[in-house]
Amino acid sequence: MFIYLDESGDLGFRTGGSKYFVITFISVTNNLQLERTIREVKSKYGLHSNYEIKGSSTTARIKNELLQKISKLNIEIYSIVMNKSKVFSRIRDDKNILYNYVLGLILVPYIINQQDVNILVDRRTVSVRSGFKLDDYLEYKVWYENLADVNMNISHEDSKHNLGIQAVDVISYAIFRKYESGDVSYYDLIRHRIKKEIPLFF
Repeated sequence: MFIYLDESGDLGFRTGGSKYFVITFISVTNNLQLERTIREVKSKYGLHSNYEIKGSSTTARIKNELLQKISKLNIEIYSIVMNKSKVFSRIRDDKNILYNYVLGLILVPYIINQQDVNILVDRRTVSVRSGFKLDDYLEYKVWYENLADVNMNISHEDSKHNLGIQAVDVISYAIFRKYESGDVSYYDLIRHRIKKEIPLFF
Protein backbone atom coordinates (compact mmCIF):
# COMPACT_ATOMS: atom_id res chain seq x y z
CA MET A 1 0.00 0.00 0.00
CA PHE A 2 1.30 3.43 -0.96
CA ILE A 3 0.20 6.50 0.96
CA TYR A 4 0.89 9.98 -0.44
CA LEU A 5 0.44 12.86 1.96
CA ASP A 6 0.21 16.64 1.62
CA GLU A 7 -1.42 19.72 3.11
CA SER A 8 -3.26 22.87 2.00
CA GLY A 9 -3.64 26.21 3.70
CA ASP A 10 -1.27 27.39 6.40
CA LEU A 11 -0.84 26.93 10.12
CA GLY A 12 -0.33 30.62 10.84
CA PHE A 13 -2.82 32.33 13.14
CA ARG A 14 -2.19 35.96 12.24
CA THR A 15 -4.46 38.12 10.12
CA GLY A 16 -4.14 37.28 6.44
CA GLY A 17 -3.68 33.54 6.76
CA SER A 18 -6.08 30.89 5.58
CA LYS A 19 -9.23 30.15 7.57
CA TYR A 20 -8.76 26.40 7.26
CA PHE A 21 -5.88 23.96 7.26
CA VAL A 22 -6.27 20.66 5.42
CA ILE A 23 -4.21 17.48 5.57
CA THR A 24 -4.99 14.89 2.90
CA PHE A 25 -3.62 11.51 2.01
CA ILE A 26 -4.44 9.11 -0.78
CA SER A 27 -3.92 5.36 -0.64
CA VAL A 28 -3.19 3.34 -3.76
CA THR A 29 -1.99 -0.17 -4.45
CA ASN A 30 -0.96 0.58 -8.04
CA ASN A 31 1.29 3.61 -7.72
CA LEU A 32 2.67 3.10 -11.22
CA GLN A 33 -0.77 3.62 -12.74
CA LEU A 34 -1.14 6.85 -10.78
CA GLU A 35 2.25 8.09 -11.94
CA ARG A 36 1.48 7.17 -15.54
CA THR A 37 -1.76 9.16 -15.39
CA ILE A 38 0.07 12.29 -14.24
CA ARG A 39 2.73 11.89 -16.92
CA GLU A 40 0.01 11.62 -19.57
CA VAL A 41 -1.54 14.90 -18.45
CA LYS A 42 1.84 16.62 -18.44
CA SER A 43 2.61 15.30 -21.90
CA LYS A 44 -0.77 16.39 -23.29
CA TYR A 45 -0.20 19.97 -22.20
CA GLY A 46 3.45 20.09 -23.21
CA LEU A 47 4.75 20.32 -19.66
CA HIS A 48 8.31 19.31 -18.94
CA SER A 49 8.67 16.16 -16.88
CA ASN A 50 10.26 18.28 -14.13
CA TYR A 51 7.30 20.65 -14.00
CA GLU A 52 5.66 20.43 -10.58
CA ILE A 53 1.88 20.32 -10.70
CA LYS A 54 0.48 22.25 -7.75
CA GLY A 55 -3.07 22.97 -6.68
CA SER A 56 -2.33 26.61 -5.91
CA SER A 57 -0.62 27.56 -9.17
CA THR A 58 -1.34 25.09 -11.99
CA THR A 59 -4.02 26.25 -14.45
CA ALA A 60 -7.65 25.30 -13.85
CA ARG A 61 -7.81 23.40 -17.14
CA ILE A 62 -4.94 21.11 -16.19
CA LYS A 63 -6.23 20.58 -12.66
CA ASN A 64 -9.68 19.69 -13.97
CA GLU A 65 -8.33 17.09 -16.36
CA LEU A 66 -5.96 15.65 -13.79
CA LEU A 67 -8.70 15.28 -11.19
CA GLN A 68 -11.07 13.72 -13.72
CA LYS A 69 -8.45 11.12 -14.63
CA ILE A 70 -7.45 10.45 -11.03
CA SER A 71 -11.09 9.94 -10.08
CA LYS A 72 -11.23 6.96 -12.44
CA LEU A 73 -8.37 5.19 -10.68
CA ASN A 74 -8.71 2.80 -7.77
CA ILE A 75 -7.69 5.22 -5.03
CA GLU A 76 -9.08 6.23 -1.66
CA ILE A 77 -8.96 9.79 -0.35
CA TYR A 78 -8.81 10.68 3.36
CA SER A 79 -8.80 14.24 4.64
CA ILE A 80 -9.05 16.21 7.87
CA VAL A 81 -10.10 19.86 7.78
CA MET A 82 -9.20 22.11 10.68
CA ASN A 83 -11.14 25.30 11.38
CA LYS A 84 -8.25 27.43 12.64
CA SER A 85 -10.48 29.91 14.46
CA LYS A 86 -11.55 27.13 16.81
CA VAL A 87 -8.04 26.11 17.84
CA PHE A 88 -7.35 26.86 21.50
CA SER A 89 -4.91 29.72 21.96
CA ARG A 90 -2.60 27.68 24.18
CA ILE A 91 -1.85 25.15 21.45
CA ARG A 92 -1.40 27.59 18.58
CA ASP A 93 2.26 28.35 19.23
CA ASP A 94 3.74 24.90 18.68
CA LYS A 95 2.82 24.26 15.08
CA ASN A 96 4.73 21.00 14.74
CA ILE A 97 2.95 19.37 17.67
CA LEU A 98 -0.38 20.65 16.38
CA TYR A 99 0.39 19.33 12.90
CA ASN A 100 1.32 15.86 14.10
CA TYR A 101 -1.72 15.67 16.36
CA VAL A 102 -4.09 16.59 13.53
CA LEU A 103 -2.36 14.23 11.11
CA GLY A 104 -2.54 11.40 13.62
CA LEU A 105 -6.32 11.72 13.88
CA ILE A 106 -6.79 10.85 10.20
CA LEU A 107 -3.73 8.73 9.37
CA VAL A 108 -3.14 6.47 12.38
CA PRO A 109 -6.59 4.76 12.32
CA TYR A 110 -5.92 3.85 8.69
CA ILE A 111 -2.37 2.58 9.20
CA ILE A 112 -3.15 0.28 12.12
CA ASN A 113 -5.46 -1.75 9.89
CA GLN A 114 -2.78 -2.40 7.27
CA GLN A 115 0.08 -4.87 7.06
CA ASP A 116 2.59 -3.02 4.89
CA VAL A 117 2.51 0.69 4.13
CA ASN A 118 4.86 3.04 2.35
CA ILE A 119 4.19 6.63 3.42
CA LEU A 120 5.55 9.32 1.14
CA VAL A 121 5.52 12.83 2.56
CA ASP A 122 6.47 16.15 1.01
CA ARG A 123 9.68 17.14 2.80
CA ARG A 124 8.32 20.69 2.98
CA THR A 125 5.45 19.75 5.30
CA VAL A 126 5.15 21.73 8.51
CA SER A 127 6.37 18.92 10.74
CA VAL A 128 9.36 18.05 8.59
CA ARG A 129 10.44 21.67 8.14
CA SER A 130 10.23 22.45 11.83
CA GLY A 131 12.40 19.52 12.85
CA PHE A 132 9.81 17.73 14.97
CA LYS A 133 10.15 14.11 13.95
CA LEU A 134 7.01 13.00 12.18
CA ASP A 135 8.50 9.51 11.85
CA ASP A 136 8.92 9.12 15.61
CA TYR A 137 5.41 10.37 16.27
CA LEU A 138 3.81 7.89 13.85
CA GLU A 139 5.95 5.02 15.08
CA TYR A 140 4.94 5.73 18.67
CA LYS A 141 1.25 6.01 17.82
CA VAL A 142 1.15 2.91 15.60
CA TRP A 143 3.62 0.50 17.21
CA TYR A 144 3.48 1.40 20.89
CA GLU A 145 0.18 3.09 21.61
CA ASN A 146 -1.92 0.87 19.32
CA LEU A 147 0.38 -2.19 19.39
CA ALA A 148 -0.18 -2.61 15.66
CA ASP A 149 2.17 -5.01 13.88
CA VAL A 150 2.53 -2.93 10.74
CA ASN A 151 5.55 -2.78 8.47
CA MET A 152 5.69 0.99 8.05
CA ASN A 153 8.19 2.84 5.88
CA ILE A 154 8.20 6.64 5.86
CA SER A 155 9.98 8.57 3.12
CA HIS A 156 10.42 12.34 2.87
CA GLU A 157 10.37 13.26 -0.80
CA ASP A 158 10.96 16.31 -2.95
CA SER A 159 7.48 16.89 -4.38
CA LYS A 160 9.04 18.24 -7.58
CA HIS A 161 10.21 14.72 -8.36
CA ASN A 162 7.35 12.72 -6.85
CA LEU A 163 4.24 12.43 -9.00
CA GLY A 164 2.11 10.90 -6.26
CA ILE A 165 2.69 13.85 -3.97
CA GLN A 166 1.84 16.20 -6.84
CA ALA A 167 -1.44 14.32 -7.27
CA VAL A 168 -2.39 14.58 -3.60
CA ASP A 169 -1.41 18.27 -3.62
CA VAL A 170 -4.12 18.96 -6.21
CA ILE A 171 -6.63 16.74 -4.39
CA SER A 172 -5.95 18.47 -1.07
CA TYR A 173 -6.34 21.84 -2.76
CA ALA A 174 -9.73 20.77 -4.14
CA ILE A 175 -10.93 19.95 -0.61
CA PHE A 176 -9.38 23.14 0.78
CA ARG A 177 -11.22 25.29 -1.77
CA LYS A 178 -14.53 23.78 -0.69
CA TYR A 179 -14.06 25.08 2.83
CA GLU A 180 -11.97 28.19 2.31
CA SER A 181 -14.08 29.79 -0.43
CA GLY A 182 -17.13 27.57 -0.95
CA ASP A 183 -15.88 26.49 -4.40
CA VAL A 184 -16.79 22.84 -5.02
CA SER A 185 -15.95 22.74 -8.74
CA TYR A 186 -12.78 20.70 -8.17
CA TYR A 187 -14.16 18.86 -5.16
CA ASP A 188 -17.10 17.46 -7.10
CA LEU A 189 -14.71 15.72 -9.49
CA ILE A 190 -13.25 13.54 -6.75
CA ARG A 191 -16.12 13.47 -4.27
CA HIS A 192 -16.93 9.79 -4.92
CA ARG A 193 -13.33 8.79 -4.12
CA ILE A 194 -13.37 10.40 -0.67
CA LYS A 195 -13.49 7.64 1.91
CA LYS A 196 -13.32 9.87 4.98
CA GLU A 197 -13.47 13.62 5.47
CA ILE A 198 -13.23 14.79 9.07
CA PRO A 199 -14.10 18.36 10.07
CA LEU A 200 -12.03 19.34 13.10
CA PHE A 201 -13.41 22.22 15.13
CA PHE A 202 -11.86 21.52 18.55
